[in-house]
Amino acid sequence: MFEATFAKSSLFKHIIEATKELVTDVNIELTESDINFSIMNSSHIALISVHLNKE
Repeated sequence: MFEATFAKSSLFKHIIEATKELVTDVNIELTESDINFSIMNSSHIALISVHLNKE
């Protein structure tokens, strides 16, 4: 089970809202200290990489 708490919960919502229309593939890597998203659009032209640190 994974649980995340954000000081500003709108941060996660903005990431999802900004990318949801552009992407078909998302890789999510969870560790004890961070969350990493690798987001690719359907034509494989744009790659978005997001790193959210525990701090």
